[in-house]
Amino acid sequence: MKVSWQGFYCYNIEFDKTEQYGFTIDAEFVDGSFRGEFSEDEFTGITGEKGTVKGFIDEYHISFVKKYPFQYDELEDGSLFFDFEAEGHEVVYDGTFNQETGTWEGEWEILVEEVKINDEESEQYFDRGSWRMRRVTSQ
Repeated sequence: MKVSWQGFYCYNIEFDKTEQYGFTIDAEFVDGSFRGEFSEDEFTGITGEKGTVKGFIDEYHISFVKKYPFQYDELEDGSLFFDFEAEGHEVVYDGTFNQETGTWEGEWEILVEEVKINDEESEQYFDRGSWRMRRVTSQ
């Protein structure tokens, strides 16, 4: 079954409607899992490209990973950096279904840096934010 969701993410842990960016997921849903594509206001709006998404739903819990087709980042001066040869980063989304609003909502995280402490240990640093989405179609 094909499914589509439309949603928003923001860079704050508490969802902030004044600072939100839209995204759409179009996926094939089979036996609790889904795979497909996503587009975003930020990334797709700048590059015209889509990324891939895969995840699962287990009753009222959802988890999915958005993967970009190549590496990009916003630099401290506000300019954008693209490396079309490098593998794109992943954003991990985790959330629950809100029955009152009919939306999925939760937090996302991106691994920003991994610092090696010694041969066996490393420290990971993440950026995090919040998201919400609603199913818009099914076939």
